Amino acid sequence: MSDKPVTLIVSDLHVGGGASDPGDDHVFDKSQFRDFIRRQSETPEGKRGDIELVINGDFLE
Repeated sequence: MSDKPVTLIVSDLHVGGGASDPGDDHVFDKSQFRDFIRRQSETPEGKRGDIELVINGDFLE
């Protein structure tokens, strides 16, 4: 990890085919992760670039 004051760790997002993929049983709302990242970038730390994002676990389906 870096020396950033804020570390965000996300895990097991399972980004996949969505509703058109019969094997994908995860949430189909594609805007959730985007909105999460946007909200973090609007914080004082985010505006300074002082956030580290760690993507852990299963990112892609």
